[in-house]
Amino acid sequence: MVAPLPQKPGEARAGVAHSPQILAAPVGCTNAVCGLVIAVETLEKLVAKKKQYLVTCDVAEENPVKVATLHLVDVGQLVVVARLGSLVGDAVVQSKDVGGHTTTGWLCDVTMLGWKGDSKTVATLPKTFAPGDSAPEEAPKGGVRELQVDALGNIIKNLELEELSAKPKLSKEDKKIAAMEAKAAREAKKNAANGETLDVAESGPRKPSKLELAKLKKDIKAKRAAGEEVYTDDELEAAGFIAE
Repeated sequence: MVAPLPQKPGEARAGVAHSPQILAAPVGCTNAVCGLVIAVETLEKLVAKKKQYLVTCDVAEENPVKVATLHLVDVGQLVVVARLGSLVGDAVVQSKDVGGHTTTGWLCDVTMLGWKGDSKTVATLPKTFAPGDSAPEEAPKGGVRELQVDALGNIIKNLELEELSAKPKLSKEDKKIAAMEAKAAREAKKNAANGETLDVAESGPRKPSKLELAKLKKDIKAKRAAGEEVYTDDELEAAGFIAE
């Protein structure tokens, strides 16, 4: 027996000599759109001993799309849904009765769209998309996010990551001041460990340290941005420093 020729993804599959070629199974999804999850309900009927969910998605049409899925998604999440009549591979999306509910679409995983990944990962979209927008041909930058759940099926939210992502980015000026503060703190700790004490400041104006000057200039910049008319020398004197 002659061994079959190797086949690359997307190529026609070899058939019997003088017979029509067997085309590779189609991939991707037609008419896939962005859906905003507005409701999630746990269905009583299990599938392979796994929970099944009825997910309602707003797709900017009169009626939302309802899908039944084993994937747990969160309200407010942007997902990709295939509406009735869409082609997912070579399958047509049709309505189906699931636990007394009529579904009107499918929730897409990354493999349905031809994106990189596996069927365990729901295709999600960033906030730059709006309900009803066409799904991109490739996964958006930043990838897709699969929600983590506990043994009871509850969504586990990583509060630490949420807090980090909510923090504003520091400017170069803020980073410079933060670095100077950290250095000053290290020096103070080192001096304290060695039993050294700082000299008592002399009365009267003095020259500001680099850190003090950097903070003062930042305050001056903010006042000017707010429309105030301020002068560096006046601000230095008001803070008890020698004007430059």
